[in-house]
Amino acid sequence: MKTDEADYSDIRPNEENTAVKSYEHYHYLETRLLDCVRNRDTESAKAFLYDILEYTQNLSGSLEQQRYIAVQIATLISRAAINSGVPAEKVHLLLTDCCGRYLADGDFKDLSGELQEILITFIKMIEIHSSDSSNKYVRKALRIIYKSYARSLTLSFVSKAVGLSSNYFSTLFQQSTGESFSSYVNRIRIEESKRLLLSSEDPIAQIAVSIGFTDQSYFCRVFRRFVGMSPRQYRSTGGNLG
Repeated sequence: MKTDEADYSDIRPNEENTAVKSYEHYHYLETRLLDCVRNRDTESAKAFLYDILEYTQNLSGSLEQQRYIAVQIATLISRAAINSGVPAEKVHLLLTDCCGRYLADGDFKDLSGELQEILITFIKMIEIHSSDSSNKYVRKALRIIYKSYARSLTLSFVSKAVGLSSNYFSTLFQQSTGESFSSYVNRIRIEESKRLLLSSEDPIAQIAVSIGFTDQSYFCRVFRRFVGMSPRQYRSTGGNLG
């Protein structure tokens, strides 16, 4: 059942409007896509998804670049799902699986089909988990985490921010997400560090600080626990976990 459904058909940009800059147009499509995901508007989400892929294909023409963009889109959609109350463990398992498929061989049609499939799956997961009224506290907590994960975040601070006792919030958070508060925050930080390791040449120590770790050694231990290899190995292999 859809809630807060909106009609986006009348606000799409005119493709002939050459005054719109490439970045602004892409950002527009991306924002509309995420709005549709949050509102569980599957048909509009599929339309905006196709617009994004077609638009970036026309800009680059490179299938490799299209695959990279597909992974970025899947990551954004997964965050929208988590913010809507879907357990992070389920989301991350699905995201890992789909990213592996995106990096496999295939043409534009295959890529578009795979990404559409994952989009529909995430929207269905949001539909299922949004029916739980207790998730409103967890959703608020997740918004705080995603906004402030690079800062020092404690269970006490977040539980107070959502209006619950620390003990009750801790139990509710684990029941909803499938993992403890500290583990969840570290997972989000590690996911961001993986992106930074591959998309930048920043020193590992600098990346660690930028995502909320004050100690590089601790960051490396946590990274290995989640990923199975060190940050340096992850960067040198281009993120290939095989």
